[in-house]
Amino acid sequence: MNSAAWLLTAVCLSMTGGAGLLIWWSYRDGQFDDVEGIKYRMLQEDVVQDEY
Repeated sequence: MNSAAWLLTAVCLSMTGGAGLLIWWSYRDGQFDDVEGIKYRMLQEDVVQDEY
């Protein structure tokens, strides 16, 4: 293989690894714990408090 193919292989592997790390980080941080609750939360009324 020529150098361009090695470069593209390295870029693809690093991007795949980065995406895997981001998915692992979001699972560890709890981003996917309550995926159903957000659609019900937007229908609830918010209580607006005065800042003054």
